[in-house]
Amino acid sequence: MKRNRCTTLILMTSLGTVLFAWSHAQVKARKAVRLVPEEDTSLTLAGTIVPAITTPISRRNWNLAIPLNTWVKRGDVIGIAESQAAPTDRDSARQELADARAAERRAIDGVRQAGQELGASQEQAGSMEGREARAETAGSDYNAAVTGREAAETAADSIPSNLAAVSIETDEWEAKAQEAQAELRKARTRRDAAEVVFRQTPRGSKDELIVSPADGIVVASGQPEGTSFGIASDPRQLCAYAMVREADLMAVGVGQPSLIVLDGQPALTFHAKVSAISDTPADSPEGSTYQVTFVVANPSGMWLAGAAMHARLMRSTQ
Repeated sequence: MKRNRCTTLILMTSLGTVLFAWSHAQVKARKAVRLVPEEDTSLTLAGTIVPAITTPISRRNWNLAIPLNTWVKRGDVIGIAESQAAPTDRDSARQELADARAAERRAIDGVRQAGQELGASQEQAGSMEGREARAETAGSDYNAAVTGREAAETAADSIPSNLAAVSIETDEWEAKAQEAQAELRKARTRRDAAEVVFRQTPRGSKDELIVSPADGIVVASGQPEGTSFGIASDPRQLCAYAMVREADLMAVGVGQPSLIVLDGQPALTFHAKVSAISDTPADSPEGSTYQVTFVVANPSGMWLAGAAMHARLMRSTQ
């Protein structure tokens, strides 16, 4: 009896030892799994957040006279424009405008002269028709003297030929009047075109002052295609620019949501979306990088001019 109890005790002890060893192995395995880091699916890009241009400045070849992100009022001088046009270009445009205006004046004089000649010819024809009628009346008056009747008949015979000549002359002046009107239309078209060219031709090679078209902050667009300047008048419209490495380029897509975190104020975040990705790479110490543009929501209207930030976004699966 004692022998059976001993055997049972030994078996139970062995089974407990095995279960304890298995359980301990499972715990170690689970701890080992927890120590393996999960795959990071986020992407962080460093960049700058700036106000968006609300009033662009449509001038070329001009340099800023004040630093970027400076507050200006409408009418303040903010830059100097450099004209590329040679003085001879504006002189040529001025001469063409003068010639076009002279041609217009000649055309107006031609229309006036043709109208006057046509009116005189028509008046002469009307006078002759009246004379012809009076001559026919006088020629048919048998109570008048014979010599008077013969003179009236002679006059009546000559009037039709003269009237025909005047009628031909009237037709010719009508044609000339129509040609004069056509020349006037052409001259005015030429004058209008010359005025447009003259207005668009820069005034010589002198520099011109550029004034602010609105109140706001002077900003640059920062687009990869080229830098353009303008005025940011609405603080609620923000843009952010960051660079992405070529290895991470496929992880970013237009329309992708992101979170903008200010470097100086990490607790302050903004929601944004990717609005554009540059097609042209830029060289950097890290290799080829591409500029990413974000549209940032700023409902509070906080002014952020050139603030450093980080954009956090989930890697695109596209």
